[in-house]
This record gives sequence, C-alpha cells and structure tokens, in this order.
Amino acid sequence: MLIWLGLVLAILLGAFGNQIKYVNRFEYLADDLRMIAFTPQVDIHRRVMVVTIDETTIKQFKHRSPINRAFLAKLLARLNEAKPAAIAIDILFDSPTEPDEDEALRQQLHEMTVPVMIADGNPKTDGDLIKDYEAAYLDKFYASIDNPLVRQAHVRLRPDMDGVKRSAPEMSWIGSAGQPVPSLAAGAVAATGWPAVPADGRIAYYGYYGPQDERFVRLSAVAVTNATDAAFVLEKPLLAGKIVFIGSYLQDTDLHDTPFSLMTRGVQTSGVMIQATLAAQMIDGRWVRVPTPIETGVISVLIVLAGFMIGVRSSNNWITLGAVIGLTIVIWGIGIAGYAIPVDDGNGRSLYPVVTPTFALLIATWLGYALTRRQFAAERNFIQGALATYVSASVAKQLLEDPSLLSVGGDRREVSALFTDIEGFTTLSEELDPATLVDILNRYLEGMTQIVLHHDGLLDKYIGDAVVALWNADLPRADHAAKAVDCAIELAAFADAFAKAERDKGIAFGRTRIGVQTGFAVVGNFGGARKLNFTAIGDTMNLTSRLEGANKHLGTSILIGAAAAERSGRPHLRPIADLVVKGKDTAVAVFGPVPDWPPERLERYRHAYTLLSAGDPGAESALRELADGQDPIIHLYLQRLATGRLGTRIVLEEK
Repeated sequence: MLIWLGLVLAILLGAFGNQIKYVNRFEYLADDLRMIAFTPQVDIHRRVMVVTIDETTIKQFKHRSPINRAFLAKLLARLNEAKPAAIAIDILFDSPTEPDEDEALRQQLHEMTVPVMIADGNPKTDGDLIKDYEAAYLDKFYASIDNPLVRQAHVRLRPDMDGVKRSAPEMSWIGSAGQPVPSLAAGAVAATGWPAVPADGRIAYYGYYGPQDERFVRLSAVAVTNATDAAFVLEKPLLAGKIVFIGSYLQDTDLHDTPFSLMTRGVQTSGVMIQATLAAQMIDGRWVRVPTPIETGVISVLIVLAGFMIGVRSSNNWITLGAVIGLTIVIWGIGIAGYAIPVDDGNGRSLYPVVTPTFALLIATWLGYALTRRQFAAERNFIQGALATYVSASVAKQLLEDPSLLSVGGDRREVSALFTDIEGFTTLSEELDPATLVDILNRYLEGMTQIVLHHDGLLDKYIGDAVVALWNADLPRADHAAKAVDCAIELAAFADAFAKAERDKGIAFGRTRIGVQTGFAVVGNFGGARKLNFTAIGDTMNLTSRLEGANKHLGTSILIGAAAAERSGRPHLRPIADLVVKGKDTAVAVFGPVPDWPPERLERYRHAYTLLSAGDPGAESALRELADGQDPIIHLYLQRLATGRLGTRIVLEEK
C-alpha cells in the first residue's frame, strides 16, 4: 500500500513539483541556466524605444518622487509632436501633487493624438504596488481625462517564488469596478494595430547578460523636453512610428531580478525595460512556452511508470543505475533541446521541466526496486539459511545471485592457500581457565579474520586456533597469489603485536606460524544435503599445511612456496631453502618476506644464498657479513656450514 501511495506522490511531484517551495528553486535554476546558455543576442530593436526618467532628469526637481507632472506634460507634448505609434507610461499617478502641475498633465493627456497607456493597479492583487486610497485617486484622475486614446493598463510583474520576474499576465482586473485591462506592454502593442503574438508564457528575454536596456534605443526624458526645436528635429525620427515607453531608470526605484541576474552578480533590470522587452517579444512573435499542468501530468505519469519498471525488472544494480542515468539524460536532453532548438521560424522555444521529473524518476525507481526485493524475500530467506554454513561475504554474494551453486560437487582450479597455527597453544589452553581462553581466542581470531577479509580472502575454516583461508576459490581473481602473500605479512604483524600484548599480561601466548602456497585444488561444496562445507582439497592444501609446520624447524614465522612467491610478483621475498617436507621426495623452494630490508642487503643475501646453493665455500663469509644475531635463517646455515653441511636442501623428518 505504501509503495502505491509513493507512486502517486511521485506522479504529483513530477506534475506539480514546480509549485512546491524550495523544490521549484531547482527547476527555476535549470530554466535560467538554459536561457543564459542558449538565448541568442540580437541587435537594437527598431520598433520599441524607451524614454527614461533618469538621474539627470531628477536633478532638475526639488523632489525625487512623485515625478514633476508639469515636466511629464511637456514630455508628452514633445512626444506627441513626433507621432509615435503609441506611448506607454510606466508611472503610477496615484497621489495628487501641485494642483497646477496635475492639471497640466491632465490637459496634455486630453490633447494627445496618439494612443497612450497609463499605469494602473489593483490593491487587492497588487498591495505592494498600490493602496486602496491610491487606487481611488487614480480612478478619479483617469475618469477626468476625456480622450478615448488614453487607456488604462496594469503594470504588475508578479515574481515567482524566488523573487525573479519570469512572466507577466496578459490581462488583469483593476479599478473600483474591477474591469479587465491588458498589461502595459500588451495594451501598447494592441493600440498600434500591428500583428502580434500574445505574451501568455514566459518573458522572452534577450540573450544579454545584464539589463535589457542594451536592446533598445534609450533617450533621457530631459534630453527630449529641453532639446531645442532644431535638435528635436533630429530626435523625431527616433520616436516616429515606434512604441515609446516612459519609466524610471533610477538606481533605487522599480528594479527587478531576471533570469540573467544569475550571471550578472545581482545586477537588476528596471521595470520599464521589462515592459519594453514584453512589447518587443509580442511584435516579433517570439514566445517561450511552458507545458500546461495536463501536459506535465502526462509526462510525469510516463516517467514514473518507466522508473518503476526499471526498478522492478532490473536484477543487476549496475544495469538499474545505467538505465536511470540513461533516462535522466533523455529527460535533460529533451529539456535542453526544447529551448536550445527554436521552432516557428526561430521564434518559439519551450522550457520543459527537468528537475522534478528527475526526482520523480528516482523515487519511482526506488519504489520498484523495493517492491521487487520484498517479492524475493522467500527466496532470499532460503539462501540465507544455507549461508549458515559459510563465512565468506563473496560466497554469500555468489549464492544470492545463483542459488544453483548450493549443489554438491566441485571443480579443479588454481588457488592460493594460507594456513596459520599458534605455537604451544594446546599447552596454553590447558593452563588457562575457560573464560580467559575463550576471550583470548575470540579476540585473536576476530583480528585474523578481519585481515583475511580485508585482503579479499575466503575464510575457509577455523581448526581450533588455526585459520585456513583461500583466494581464487570463490571468485576468479588474477592477483590471488599477491593477495595471499600480502595477507600473510599483515597477519604476522598482527599476531606478533597480539602475542606481545598477552605476554605483557603474563600469558605465554606463542608465535603464529603461517604457510602460503599456490597450486591446483578441487574447490566446491562438500558434505551432505543437510550440511555443506565450501572448501578446497588436494595436494596444494596439504603442502601449505606442511609449510606452516616447517616454520618451527627453521625458526621462521612465514614460509611461502615457490609458486606463490613467483605468482605474487612481490620483490621483497628472499629464498629460504629447498625444503623436503615429510611425506614428499621432491624439494620445494620456499621463500620468506623481508619487507623492511633495504634492497642492498636483500641483494647481498641472494648472492650468499646462490653461493650456498652451489656448494661454494665462499658462502660462509658472505653469510657472516650479513649475520646480526637476529636472523634465524642465517644462523641456521652458519650452524650447518660449521658441521660441513653445504647446500640449501633441507629434509624434514617431522611435520
């Protein structure tokens, strides 16, 4: 039930996630980045221009706000003389000023011979823009203008949840009667009679990393009003036949964040420039479309179903991950292509959601995966019951993937084996009380086990205090010999430190002996239907056990057979002897690790060993030069040489 509820929530997230606070910030960011990356730059617009109330203009007046209305009347008179296609005033006349100035503006609006759109607003929806008493004054002011060419328009640029201006409604309801009126830009374009495409989606900003004023001819209001007649003759062609927007261009008034503010470190765009951009967008037929809720709902359902099927059908985690990544790339690829590749003769672009569908995909895939795992619970419980006879995580993984491996039988393969044993542990176990013995042995075996597993070994079994480990028995591994040799060295270091710590407590914990060899063995499940043991049997296993026991005769801690030494490729191994273990007639070359020896000492030892192996009398002096009283092998060979025994062949009569 919870899984199906989760699927419904995933669909709703994909369809309406852009309406959820904080979630939609990621979608907005994806939208803005696409606009920044793929919106082309354009030349100066030829049919829209802006006359700005800038700092130069404001300096002529005693007050910054409201704008001197006698000055605005003079500005409108000059513009009317130039015969623009329409004038759009992005200034709210929402409070009285000096009576004669208000009257001058009213009279000039009455005399205008070109369409004029004046800003208005609704205090119910634009409370931050205009108050009730201001709207009442504006209604009264507008009603006093007897000129059908002068019309109201709203200037609302409602921000998205993150405060960025990305869209503007085409119609709004303003005034005390609540009559519908167009936006300032839409009203100005409609007044011209030019063919246009309504701006009912996103604002189609120009591809410029900064304020949109770079896309429009911009004149200072004071330059227009104060121009001499001769100078104004030169300005008229700039104004004639165009939509002229009038609005604030000040550093502290009517500034807004746009999608391009992300790349301009917070540089904002004035409201009048956004209005001009909207008008240019409609005239040029440009549009930026976002899918409708129905469309996003359908897309969300398809994505959630696809993600759920991926989670249900994929049996391999990597395949599942690859499928999710692939579908995510498709989602983002369509989202990028929808905006980067324009349609409608290069005028139309679409912003498909990409973030919330991705979230929905991930959730649906996880839910499908969870459902599949629950359905496989019975089979998993069966396998886990069988795993009670196993200790290797790698074997467990194999059995989970292929339960047929539980069949009795085996196959012949090359393995690397490792045997350990503690000297004198039988005697020690008789001396200690049971609780102490169990505590010591558990701590010792825990440390040894962790090292084996760290080196990717299969912990075959415990035999009392002894540990048997295998490599390449459960999973194919090319470096199995190197893993076994490295593990032996780390085991010896741990065992030495453990023994010292116990001896410091007064417990005679013995030295750990380790044998390592590589060779072929029969590997598989051995036992009956009710009890199985995954292990390896054969001569390699027997020889490895003999090498472990040979340490006590040679005084060493680690003996590595020639095959393991050669296959490991480890450079810090020295030859120890040509050893004939009990029960064998053929000598086996054995090696020991000396990781702390400098290369020069190792080379000298190998030279001495070569002389010794060849029966050269010079071997004794070469060995004496290396003797330090601590090396059991050098000491052993010096004793043998003293009794006239040359060579490196050593025959063991005991195990």
